[in-house]
Amino acid sequence: MRYLGVLLTLVLSAFLAGSGPGSPLQASQNARAVVLTRIIRIPIHILKTGGAAENRENDAASLTVSPGGTDELPEGPNGFDVFEDGRVLITDPLARRVAVFDAKGTFLRSWQVGFAADSVKRVGKDSFLIRQANTGELHAFDSDGHERSGQKVALPPESEVQLNGLNRGTVSRPATGDFHGGQLTIQFDTPQSRLISLEWLATDRSGNTYVALESTTGEAETSDESINLNKGVMKYGPDGKLVAQIATIPLDYYIPPVDELRVAKGMVYQLFTTQSEVRINVWSME
Repeated sequence: MRYLGVLLTLVLSAFLAGSGPGSPLQASQNARAVVLTRIIRIPIHILKTGGAAENRENDAASLTVSPGGTDELPEGPNGFDVFEDGRVLITDPLARRVAVFDAKGTFLRSWQVGFAADSVKRVGKDSFLIRQANTGELHAFDSDGHERSGQKVALPPESEVQLNGLNRGTVSRPATGDFHGGQLTIQFDTPQSRLISLEWLATDRSGNTYVALESTTGEAETSDESINLNKGVMKYGPDGKLVAQIATIPLDYYIPPVDELRVAKGMVYQLFTTQSEVRINVWSME
């Protein structure tokens, strides 16, 4: 399934990222370099023993993390999405809920979904799809956290993305609002780096398109050599020109995310769980 593939890719990315930072994406002369705007910080609760966490009335504002063990990876928040007004919704799978925080990280409420969720996606102004981790089943919820039982749900179609030879690719932009869609050509020009993946993130009603790029430097031909992974986000205008970019997205997360990047109103959000807190990194690309 797509989500399993994404998770495996992120686990591999986290492993490669541990070998050292890659080279930042080379800035276009006409593109604005975007730096981190702010960080939303959310506390975590570390489980002392294995098993699912119970609903904690006195600790609802923190998210649950299991540190794992010798043969177990850490578990915890790995999916999120963003409301139009900047509130964030984060999966809390060990507590079988998703939690809602305001744009400053203040806890607002939680949705008791009754299963371990590993992904949440906003599919409309008043609709969210939450994925059940152990079955892959999608559950529809409204913006107040009420499940829409019996409603047929499906993920919206995604843009077709393709790598075309060395350091080139194409993204099929969907029609939206006043924008009629069309193909976007990606040219990756960072010296001594190789483009290895493209991910379409969003196309807004004006035709601005956000694309995540992963690249590597070095080749691990021997055990003494290492591959460095770098990830960035590009914003292209409706005419296909690169207008802004985030050169480096941090990849040394404690828990690899299933939903890593979201875009809302010209802002790029990243779910970044550390050993001490959950961070939502925010960049303004407006």
